[in-house]
Amino acid sequence: MWGQERVFDDGTSTVIDDNYIRSSILEPMTQIVAGYQGVMPTYQGLLSDRELDALIAFLKTLNEDSQI
Repeated sequence: MWGQERVFDDGTSTVIDDNYIRSSILEPMTQIVAGYQGVMPTYQGLLSDRELDALIAFLKTLNEDSQI
């Protein structure tokens, strides 16, 4: 999904990148993808920057695997 555009329920949009994923983990209610409910809990204060970076790196590998 990296590099794809997501449209939010407020009509705004963004491209999926590291910053979007980080924001979605820490503040999931700020950008809710159109057609979905805002049900993801926040992980603010539960993950260190290093853990967030590792999680984002892992998610990128899932994207790479799907393109094989």
